[in-house]
Amino acid sequence: MVPAAVGGQSSAANRAAGQPVVLAPFLWPLIGVVLAVLADWYLRLRQDRRLGVAEQEIEAAASRAELAGQNSVAAGADSTVDLLSRTARLLSAGSASLLPSRLAAWKFALAEASARSGQLPQRRLGSLAAPS
Repeated sequence: MVPAAVGGQSSAANRAAGQPVVLAPFLWPLIGVVLAVLADWYLRLRQDRRLGVAEQEIEAAASRAELAGQNSVAAGADSTVDLLSRTARLLSAGSASLLPSRLAAWKFALAEASARSGQLPQRRLGSLAAPS
């Protein structure tokens, strides 16, 4: 609309002055409008990309926070299970038969598996006693 209005006014002024009609008064405003539309498209594209990256970063931060919370709960639960397993042995110290601890068996199996995979040195595995 603007290029037509500017071009029309310029053409009318050129005719009134007796000069030939030229395309420049139509082209320069048209070029300005086209460049503005392209700039708007480009900036919207960049904004969409940045918002996408920001959304991915927020999701990653939320996942990290969730994993950190789960780790914290698991670490606290592990300490509680260790304490309860030691307490159960103390409470049943007067009885003649003690059942083998499932936790001790699991830890021993984990130590053996770690030693086989090369994560735990063999000399430390020998110091771990099998659960009775």
